[in-house]
Amino acid sequence: MRYSLSILFVLLFVQSMAQGNAVMGKKDTLTNSFTTGGPIDSVDISFSYHSSTMPGGGFAATENVQPYDLFLTNAGGSMFRTFSNWKKMRFSALPHLGFGYIFGGQATQIVRANYTHAFNHSNLLNVDYDLQRGANFLRNGEFTHHDVQLQYQLTSPFYSLSLKGQYLNRNIGNNNGVITDTLIDFYGLSYAPVRKDNALSQYRGTRIELEHYFDFLSRDSINATGLYVDNKLQIFNRKYREYSDTLLLIYPIVFMDLDSTNDQYQLSEVVNGAGLYYSRSNFFLKAGLQNNWWNYFNLGNTISRSEINLDGKLGITIRKVELHNHTNVNFIGAQGEWFSYSKLGFDWSNFHFRGNADISYLLPEPHQRFYYGNNVYYDLPFDQLKKQFRMNLNAQLDYSFQQHQIGVFVKNATLTNNYWFYDNTWTADTIGTLNSLSIGVTGKTGYKILKFSLSGSYNSSNWMPNLLVQSRLYLQGRLFKGKKLLGQFGVEASYHNGYRLLEHLPYMDIYSITSFSNDPMVNLHAFGAFEIQRFRFFFRVENIGYFWNESTNRVGLNQPIPAMQIRVGITWDFFN
Repeated sequence: MRYSLSILFVLLFVQSMAQGNAVMGKKDTLTNSFTTGGPIDSVDISFSYHSSTMPGGGFAATENVQPYDLFLTNAGGSMFRTFSNWKKMRFSALPHLGFGYIFGGQATQIVRANYTHAFNHSNLLNVDYDLQRGANFLRNGEFTHHDVQLQYQLTSPFYSLSLKGQYLNRNIGNNNGVITDTLIDFYGLSYAPVRKDNALSQYRGTRIELEHYFDFLSRDSINATGLYVDNKLQIFNRKYREYSDTLLLIYPIVFMDLDSTNDQYQLSEVVNGAGLYYSRSNFFLKAGLQNNWWNYFNLGNTISRSEINLDGKLGITIRKVELHNHTNVNFIGAQGEWFSYSKLGFDWSNFHFRGNADISYLLPEPHQRFYYGNNVYYDLPFDQLKKQFRMNLNAQLDYSFQQHQIGVFVKNATLTNNYWFYDNTWTADTIGTLNSLSIGVTGKTGYKILKFSLSGSYNSSNWMPNLLVQSRLYLQGRLFKGKKLLGQFGVEASYHNGYRLLEHLPYMDIYSITSFSNDPMVNLHAFGAFEIQRFRFFFRVENIGYFWNESTNRVGLNQPIPAMQIRVGITWDFFN
C-alpha cells in the first residue's frame, strides 16, 4: 500500500510540473532509466569531439570535417568567442546527479556533471558543469575549457521567475601548426617543430538572464496573461599573448612592442525588455520593447551604443505539431537589423520530423568593427557598415520501426555580404555569396546481438568533402547467467574524399578558407562498453587508420592528422 501511494504521488508530481506555466518551456523528464551520455551504443563519442590537432581540441564530431554552417554560426570563423548554448532544462521527480569522466592519451580529461532537483511543484533547479582538457598532440597545444551553467525556475499563480547564469573559462595554446612535417615519422607529433612556441588565447565570460512574468489572470487555471520583464547581463573578455624576439619577421607591422604581444578586448552588454504575454497549454505569445546597451573596450579605446528593438516569441502546439519562433527587429541604433529563428517538429505514427529556419540580416560584431592590437589595427565607420544576410535551413525526417530506423536530411547555409578577415581588416567585398549544402541519409538496424548504423552525406561546400560516410558495426547483448551486465564491442569506419583546408590566424582566432586540399582518407576506430544498472564503463581506440594513412596528410593548413589515441571513461547516475 505504501509503495502504491508513493508511485501515485510521483505521478501526480510529474503531471503538475508538466502542466505548469508554458512560458517556462518544455523540459526533458528524467525517468529511472536515464543515463548520462545517452544510449550505450554511442556513449563513447557523446562526450567529446573527434581527437584533433586543431586549436582548442577541435570542434568537429566526424573526422575533423567542419559542419556546413561553420561560418554562419561563428562570425568570420571565430570559434571560441561565443557562449555555449543554454542546456535544455530537465525535470526529475527525485533529485538526480549524473556524472561522466573520460581520461586518455595527450593528457585528455573530460568531465560532464549535472544535478537536477525539483524542490516542489513550483521550484526547479538545474546545475551543469563541463570540462574538457587536452594537449592537442602538438607542442604548445594545451587547452582547457570550463563551462558552468545554473538554471532555476519558480512558478506561482501570480509571479513566475526564470533565472539563468553561466561562466566560461577557456585557455588555448596557439601553436599555429607545424613548421615542417618531415620529422613526424621519426619523432612523432609531439616533437615536431611548431610555428609558435608560447602564443596563448584566454577567454572569460559571464552572463546572467532574468525573466519575470506577472499573471493578471492568476485565478484562471487555463489561461495566463500579463506583463513580462527581461533583464540580461553579459560580459566577455579575450586576451592574446605572444612572446618572440622576431615579431617584425612574423608580422608585417608592429605598433607597440617589438618582442611581446598582449592584446585584449572586453564586450559588456545589458539588455532590458518589457511587454505583454499570453499563455495556455498549447499556445504562447510574448511581445514587447527591448533596449540593448553594449560597451566595447579595447586597449583604452571605448565604443558604446544603445539600440531599441521590437522582440517577440511565439509557440504553438497542435496535437503533435510544434512551432516556435523568435523574431527581433531593430528600429533605433543598429540600422534596422533583424533576425527570425523558427523551429518546426511533428510526430505522426512512426515518422518524426524536425526542422529549423534561421534567417538574419545583421551588422558585424563589435570586434569586427574596431580592433587595436600590437600587430593589427582597423576601424570601420558605423555609417559604412553593411548588414549581412544569413539563412540556415535544415530538416530531418526519420522513420522508426522496432529496432530499425532510417532517416533523410537536408541542410543549407547561405551567406551574402558576409564579413571576412582579409589584408588585416574585415571586409564584406571579398566573397559575394557563400553557399553550403549537405544532403544525406542515416540508418540503424540490427539482428539479435548484431547492430549496424550508417550516416552518409553529399556536400557542396568550400570546406567539406563531397562525400562523407561513417558507419558503426558492433555486438551488443546481455552477459552471464543473470543477464544484468550489458556488454558491447564494435568498430567504427569512415571515409571522405578530401576537402579544402582551413587556415587559422592565432592573433585573431579566426579561420579562413584556403585553396589547399587534403587527401582522401579511410579511418577506423574501436569501441566498447559495459553497463550494470546505472553504472557504465567504456573505452575508445581512435585513429587506428594512422597506421596506414600518410602522417603528412592534414586536417588544417598546418595541422597534420592526429595520431592514435586511447580514451577510457565511466558514467554514473544517482537518484535519491
